[in-house]
Formats: sequence, structure tokens, C-alpha cells
Amino acid sequence: MAQDSRGDPLKQLLSEIALIERQLQSSIVQRDIFVAQVKDLGTHIDRLQESLEDKKREFRIQYDREDSKFKLLPGINESVLCQNIPVVQLNPILSASFCNTIIGPSGDTQPLSPKASPPSPIDLQTHGDKICVCNTSTYPWIPESNARQGDPIADRYALKVYSNGVIFALADGCNWGRLPCEAASRASESFVEFLSLQLHRMLDSFAVAPLLLSALTNAHQSIITGYNLWESGTTTLLGGVLLQQKEGGWICMLASIGDCKVFHWDRSTCAITDVTKGNRADSIDASDPGGRLGQYVGKDGQPDLRNLIVSYQACNDGDLLFLVSDGVHDNIDPQQLGIAPNELGIPAPTWDEAKKMHGPMVAQVKNDFRASWLSSRLNSADRNIGLDNITPSGPVPPPEELTPFKVVSTLVRHCLDLTRHSREFMENNPTMKQPVDYKKYPGKMDHTSAMCIRVGTMPHILNRSISESSLPSPPLGIYHSISRHNLIKPRGDGRS
Repeated sequence: MAQDSRGDPLKQLLSEIALIERQLQSSIVQRDIFVAQVKDLGTHIDRLQESLEDKKREFRIQYDREDSKFKLLPGINESVLCQNIPVVQLNPILSASFCNTIIGPSGDTQPLSPKASPPSPIDLQTHGDKICVCNTSTYPWIPESNARQGDPIADRYALKVYSNGVIFALADGCNWGRLPCEAASRASESFVEFLSLQLHRMLDSFAVAPLLLSALTNAHQSIITGYNLWESGTTTLLGGVLLQQKEGGWICMLASIGDCKVFHWDRSTCAITDVTKGNRADSIDASDPGGRLGQYVGKDGQPDLRNLIVSYQACNDGDLLFLVSDGVHDNIDPQQLGIAPNELGIPAPTWDEAKKMHGPMVAQVKNDFRASWLSSRLNSADRNIGLDNITPSGPVPPPEELTPFKVVSTLVRHCLDLTRHSREFMENNPTMKQPVDYKKYPGKMDHTSAMCIRVGTMPHILNRSISESSLPSPPLGIYHSISRHNLIKPRGDGRS
């Protein structure tokens, strides 16, 4: 009995321990349930916050649409154009971080009459080593004149540079003369100016996309202001904004109408992507840009919106974005280079027949060729060679360092060289029509513009502006050094 009495406390203790274990297990289960409930509640709160943000965006956009300056052109379907844009949170650009304004070309922005002042063969502007813009004409010079065919240059550009963002636009006036030139100037400058007044709204990509469309609308209105129906010029326009993401990295958002192009160079892989791929698919012929701003269609003079697109490109520090007019990218088209379609695997003797029989295939082959050509020229070890028209003074950067200056100078030098035979033929035979022989006379003469932006924080410095119109003429073939850059008079008659 004594032994049994000694065992009773032990049994009681074991029973109490078992009870505590059960209670503890029950508490653990209750804790897990509570944690799950808290997690569900957090998820629900996140969803409510996202819904609230969506409602705020919708309200903001609806509020904007009631303001006349945010009205969209008839025919612009915002929901369709912006449906593939991901929602990315952005660091807003602060107006106090403004660094610079670049507008050009700077060399012939005085009287637009080509005989009023000697036109500038090459217009070059830079913002440190972060931005470079070059503009010229590859058209022939008119005999006994200081003007070229096609003057004034109808390619126009504008940029506003901030420490953590860039607003930019490149416009190509359609046709020759004062009106296309004026249309391109008004469109590019008003596009950039409009967005510079909306910095406080650029909190995420969802908000930026409709602002781009509103900027296009304002650009169109600026073109036709002061003109009666059908009196104003027309222009293509490629514009956008480079913005910093909250979680790191950058995003470039674009609106494009017409046939200017933008390419992205990935610093980590050296891969080159045509961000505006396919924007010429709806073109009727080589002279049709596929769309334009200004009075062009309908009874009331609406813009041609056929190839209007809104797009984006994710970027990282050190990447390059380069915009070009068709005066550049047409000259890296295999057809303009005198390459037959059957040399690129298209079963057709001519490009006209190839387009009729293999339209989609032709577009893909040309896109692939452009990307391959750009990669071979810009990523090659010898890309510092052959840039005798525009070369930086001082040490030449190592081959592995691709800079905005190198991109721009390589592309412009190529266009000038490729079209030289055609230009010289027209200068020597001004009353004759240029032969249609891309083997002997390759390339397309045109107004030619290239703009390159290095992704990253921008320095607070002034741009460099260089224009040969203000320079004394050096002896033929002799370099004329100015600031950080050298400009050479072209071979032959001293004109490009």
C-alpha cells in the first residue's frame, strides 16, 4: 500500500504533463490558425490597397480627361493601346532636379529659307557622356548655292534632362519645305514641354501611358494652331520618357506615330532590340511612314493614326537607347544596301516581288538583318575605325566601351558614306534622275538624325552644341578641331 501511495503523485504528475502537452498542442494549432488568419487579413488589405490605387488612377485619368489639355484625339483607343503595359511603381522626377534642355538642330534654326544662311552640314549636341544627338542631311548640294535639296532639315528633336529621368522626342517632317520643318519643331517641343508639366503625375507606368497619348494630342494641336484646314504641315513623332523604378532599374515608355525607330542595347549581353519593331508594317510604300500628326485624313483634317503604338522597355544602368529617323534605319535596310532577297533566303529575284509573294517573311528578314547589322557595327572590336567625319578629341575610348557618341557617329558616318555615290551623281547631273541601281548607287538620301541616351543618373552640366554653319571653312581634307569634337569637311568638294 505504501508503494501504491508513492505511485499516486507520479501518476498525477504524468497526467498533468499530458494535459499541459495537449493544451500546448491546442495552443499551437490556435496560433497557426491565428497566423493564417492574419496572413489572409494582410492579403485582403493588400488587395484593398491595390483596388484603392486602381480607383485613384481611374479617377485621376477621368479627372484629367475632363480637362481640355488631356483630351485625346478621335480614334485613339487608350485601353487597347495601353493594355500590355505592366504596372511599375516609379520614383517621380522632381522639377528641382532639372539639368538641361536640348532642342535642335541648332545650326539652321534661324530663317528657314535655305538661302538665308549657309546650312549646317552636321549638327551635334551632347550632355556630357550621357546623351548625344546628331542631325544632318545626305541630300545633294544645289549648284552655285549654299543650300542642299530638301533644305531646311525637317528632322527635329527636343529633350529635357533631369537627374533621374529624361523626356525626349524625335520628329521627322513629312516632305520638304518650311511647313514640314515647322510641324516637326512644334510637335517635338510641345510633346516634351507637355510632359515636363506632368512630372507629379508620373507615379507609376499606368499613369504615364495615357500622359504619352495626351502629349501626342497636344503635339497635333500645336501643329495646326494658327492654320486653316489643310494648310499646316505633317510630321511623324517618336517620344517618350526614361524613368527610374522604385525597386531598382529603369523603364523607358514610348509613344510612336510614323516610322522613326528606337533600339535598346543591353549592356550586360550587348543584345540589340528594336523596341518599335513592326511600326512600318502598314506602310503603303517607302514614302508612306504609316502614320503622322497634322491634318491628313478625313473631311476635318485628322491625323493618320494607323501605326500609333505605346510601348515600354525595361532597362538597367549603362544600357543605351538610341532613336533614329528613317534617314538612318532605311540605310541599314538590305534593299538599300544592294542586297538581293535571294541572298537572304527569300525566294524572289526582286524586293518588289518578294513583298508581293512573301510579305511577312520580308518584314522578319529585314528586322533580323537590321539587328544583325547594328550588332556587328556597334559591338565589334573595330567600331572606332572609320569615323573620320566626327571623332572625339583626346584619348579614343577602348573598343569595349560603347558610348552614345560612338553610336551616333557610327550611324551618321555610315549614312554619309553609303549615299556618297548617289549624292555625287545628282550634284554632277542636276537635271537627270538618279538611276535605280542599289548596287552602284546604294542607300537613300534623306534628312538624317540619331539620338542616343545612356540609362542612368544624369549630371548637372550644360549641353555641348556644335554646328559647322558657324565655323570657318578649313582646307579640304583638314580636320577642324572644336571643343571636345572634331569635324572634317567631306572628301571631294568639301560638302557632305
